[in-house]
Amino acid sequence: MSGASHAALAKMEGKYDLAIRSWKAPGASPTVETGTATRSMALGGRVMVEEVQSQMHGMPFTGHGMHGYDNVSGKHWSTWNDSMSTGLMVSEGACTAEGACTFTGSWNDPVTKDKTNARMTTKWTSPNVELFEMYVPGPDGKESKMMEITYTRR
Repeated sequence: MSGASHAALAKMEGKYDLAIRSWKAPGASPTVETGTATRSMALGGRVMVEEVQSQMHGMPFTGHGMHGYDNVSGKHWSTWNDSMSTGLMVSEGACTAEGACTFTGSWNDPVTKDKTNARMTTKWTSPNVELFEMYVPGPDGKESKMMEITYTRR
């Protein structure tokens, strides 16, 4: 059964323009790229599906994400996979009534073959603009921002 958390996800449906900044190393200048995202509800309004088209490090990039709320655990969950790897990122977390979310998750890095842990946050800075940030351990083991995506609803 879907509920208030699922209704909140449905408010994110739509088409978005993306402004993407990513960092290869702490303190380095970010790579700046653009893209688009389409978000729609699936499975009877229980899951938000996101399809992304962009460039990543100068190469064509596509991604597929899902975001849901588990009535049993009381937690939000998210999956992500894309054209830069063959693995799946799985995360879970919590969201506020205002739509600000914090997730933790992991994936198998396609280059190092090691598990990478990450913390992701999202917040709405206006009714049509959402800011996504991803943090991973840097070379010194301290958390470092890896990516920032600004979603602007069309």
